[in-house]
Amino acid sequence: MIRSIYFFVSLAIALPIWVIIYGLVSAGCLTPVAPFDWQAWVSLVVVFPIAEEYIFRGLLMGLFSKYFYPGGFLQVTRSNFFASCIFSAVHVLSQSWVTGFAVFLPSLYLGWIREKTNSVPLCAATHILWNFGFFLAATLAYRWRQITHYPTAVILARYDSPHRLRKRPKRASAKINGKIGS
Repeated sequence: MIRSIYFFVSLAIALPIWVIIYGLVSAGCLTPVAPFDWQAWVSLVVVFPIAEEYIFRGLLMGLFSKYFYPGGFLQVTRSNFFASCIFSAVHVLSQSWVTGFAVFLPSLYLGWIREKTNSVPLCAATHILWNFGFFLAATLAYRWRQITHYPTAVILARYDSPHRLRKRPKRASAKINGKIGS
């Protein structure tokens, strides 16, 4: 399974994307949903990808392939297309439309792997690899941003805080009016 050429091609596709994710998070252009404890890491990197692949690539693509004509467009069958649409819709409903849009092409690719190899475990291993790289890049960039930008944020907070902008009451005018010390 891991020796499959599809797995290594998937790794080659993912590496530049991870670098882009790291750069976007480091620059502050992308706010990550990064897991910070080990339970979240196990869930997002192992449990969810395995469950998603067996549901969408195993169950749904299997059902759709029985009911749809096997033809398609540009190596994408109808069963793969509809399973990917549902996969994206689930991500839109559970996270955001940006996430749903972002997972559509990788979903088509995983469906293509499923059709070429007839291996759901290979799809799950690829999905685990992709999630691991994505969340590792996002977490490292987010932590790096916190470390490198923290002193600047503290300095700005000290000089731009609202209590420094409030005007203090003028004591001299109050003393002239006879309100203080009378």
